[in-house]
Amino acid sequence: MKFLLSFLILAFSLPLGAQSLKKVTVKNKDKGEKEVYTVLKSDRSIKQGEYVKYGFNKAIIEKGSFDNGKRSGSWTYYSPNGLKAVAKGSYDADVQSGVWDFFNYKGELEQRYDFTKEELLHIELDEDAKNHEFLLVNGMDTILTKLDQAPVYIGGSTSLFKPILQNIKYPIEAKNAEITGIVLISFLIDENGKTRDHKVKQGIGYGCDETSLSAIQSVPDRWIPGRLNGEAVNVVYIIPQRFQLK
Repeated sequence: MKFLLSFLILAFSLPLGAQSLKKVTVKNKDKGEKEVYTVLKSDRSIKQGEYVKYGFNKAIIEKGSFDNGKRSGSWTYYSPNGLKAVAKGSYDADVQSGVWDFFNYKGELEQRYDFTKEELLHIELDEDAKNHEFLLVNGMDTILTKLDQAPVYIGGSTSLFKPILQNIKYPIEAKNAEITGIVLISFLIDENGKTRDHKVKQGIGYGCDETSLSAIQSVPDRWIPGRLNGEAVNVVYIIPQRFQLK
């Protein structure tokens, strides 16, 4: 009896990594993606150990590991062709922690952010972005002005446009009518980095306005607010969405 009791205590005290694992492959034909990871044999709903996601042409687009079903340790995200890293950093129980590096589509460092300290450590802006004027909102008053610091999306341009590209659709109605053009969606980023008041500022119709609005509303609130004279301010931000037939 003592031996059995000791065995049970030992079995239930083993770390998850020491338990038996089973390899799993999940294919998403619609997206052309494949996930390869391991799960606990005792509970196959719990991911444990190395995780890799492949895109088209078997390119690696995500790589990291899970601990007890949660992202843990170092993770790297890649461009759709797998040639360039777009984000690198660490997770702690599914929460981004420590310093993360984010890269633009050229593979150049665009932003460095410390999630533990909630501090922007580095950002690269082109001249147009530096000289851009924003509509500042203060109650009922508005003014077009340059800011000391423009609103910043944590994760850079790649992280900002990823959910938009995943959620936007070219409406069949617009395709059939060969409608092309640019839809402009405006929204307010308040002094707390929260967004609201999403609107179609410039539309082209045929369902393009609605799908653009919905896609941009799907972007998570991960904004650092704009600042003027050392204070966070309410700013109107505009994102363009181009519709172009190949």
